[in-house]
Order: sequence, then C-alpha cells, then structure tokens
Amino acid sequence: TQTTGFQAVSEIKRLFDDPSLAELHADPQSSGHQVVADGQDAHRFSQPFATPKFMTAGEDERPTAAAVGTATHQVLQSLDLHQAITPDYVATVIEDLVSRNLITAPVARNVNVEHVVAFFTTPLGQTLLATPATVHREVPFAMLMPAGDVFPAMRNDEQNLLVHGIMDGFVTTADGVILYDY
Repeated sequence: TQTTGFQAVSEIKRLFDDPSLAELHADPQSSGHQVVADGQDAHRFSQPFATPKFMTAGEDERPTAAAVGTATHQVLQSLDLHQAITPDYVATVIEDLVSRNLITAPVARNVNVEHVVAFFTTPLGQTLLATPATVHREVPFAMLMPAGDVFPAMRNDEQNLLVHGIMDGFVTTADGVILYDY
C-alpha cells in the first residue's frame, strides 16, 4: 500500500543518486523532479510533465543538455555497425534522423560527432564493430528485486518489486556477455 508493485529502472536509479537535502525537498517545477514520500520514507520517484510545446513555441532556447544527450543516444542506436564509423557517416545518420523528425535540427547541431566517432575507437566500441551480429540494442527487460533493496523502510518485508526498463545494449563475446549503457 506504500508503493507500486513495479518500478522503472530509471526511477530506481534516481533513488540512489546523491542529491542534496535541499534538492530532495525542492519545488518540482524548479528541480525537475520530486520524491513522493509518505512521512519520511520515499516510495516512488516521479517527474512532472514537461511544458507542452505549444506553450513554448517561439521561445529562443538553446537545446538542453538532456535533449542533446537523448539525440546522441539516438544517433548511437541508429548507426549501422557493419559500416566504418567516420565523421561523414555519423553526419549522414544525423541528417537522416532530422529528416525523419526523430531529432530536431537545433538539437542535431549540438551532437558531438567527434565524440561519437571516438567512442568506436575504445575497446568496447571496437568489440561492437568487430561482432555486429552479436550486438543487441534497445532490449526490454523485467526482473524481480527485493523491495527492501530499493526502499530501506521495507527491509523486513518479503515483497518483491517488478523492475522494468530497456537496456541500451549487450554484446555476446567468447568471454561472456558485456552489458553497456550509454
């Protein structure tokens, strides 16, 4: 009765963040998030709805870091791992995403193409490129987790939470499975 039987992994992740005490009790309109609590015990983390676009139309705003991060994530998920990851190829993918209205042009201009290319020079990036057939991206998952592991007030409770989310990806190698998160 004090929490839902399921939680998104992103909500649980935020519960383990190390926010300042002032931020925990801040106005959700200013902090962007709110801990919903019953007395002293937080039982669910939520975010307020974004301001509708029609209410902000015409405002000259620079894209937020979150918007650029989301777009960068979309670019990384959209790359064909069978191709060489070059600045020209990444730029082409970005143009395609803009043309399909998956990201906006102002946000696209802020995606750091060189950083995307540099990721594929790392050991993980090289593994993804070397074995594209074993790479799985945007994979939904669900698992049970003891409620006490998430909510300290429920430590002695034997109830489980259903945790669900979408993992950015995993790759199967001869040594096992590598789970990655952008």
